[in-house]
Amino acid sequence: MTDQTNERAGYQGPAFFSYGFRPLFLGAALFAGVAVPAWVLLLTGVGDVSAARQWHVHEMVFGFLPAVITGFLLTAIPNWTDRTPIRGRELMLLCTVWLAGRLVMAIPFLPPLLSAFVDAAFLVTAAELVWREIAAGKSWSHAPIGGLISLYAGANILFHVWALSGAATDLPERMALALVMMLLALIGGRVIPNFTRAFLDEQGMSEQPAPFLVSMACRWCS
Repeated sequence: MTDQTNERAGYQGPAFFSYGFRPLFLGAALFAGVAVPAWVLLLTGVGDVSAARQWHVHEMVFGFLPAVITGFLLTAIPNWTDRTPIRGRELMLLCTVWLAGRLVMAIPFLPPLLSAFVDAAFLVTAAELVWREIAAGKSWSHAPIGGLISLYAGANILFHVWALSGAATDLPERMALALVMMLLALIGGRVIPNFTRAFLDEQGMSEQPAPFLVSMACRWCS
């Protein structure tokens, strides 16, 4: 932990790109502030409502949410793996990939295949980074999170494949929402006991919540 702390203190780049939550949370908030009014405008009859619906669903499920989730993971993973955060140029590049995806999905005259490749790159890259950090830190207990992010990236690719073929995209949309719910349950199952444990310690209480993996094992055995 000391080495990690020293490396963090030695970071000389912009503070804005020192942790994933800073640019990605802000980017997601600003994007939502633009995308939601744009959706309302489209609903009033400006443009193709059917195409607007598909854009809106995709951008909320595969644009806004991945930025928030990735921002959280890039901030939490250093604590899980005892490694330095992904930051500086690498984080800038990741944010640029996310922003490029939002732009190509909003520009209607670009080739759909190009837009699909650019947009899909963000979640694929995020999954690769998560797996890299888990493997480097030998934090294999967090492998399910890497698996869920990988499936999330796959759902986005499936969305584009079906959209390009003219098929309905309901299935990949539902897959993505289910994966997000599983991520919330998995991460919440790890984070909430930690906060509970800290509160009980402050109160001087001897009761402690069961470790997350033990709780899961008990559920499977019962």
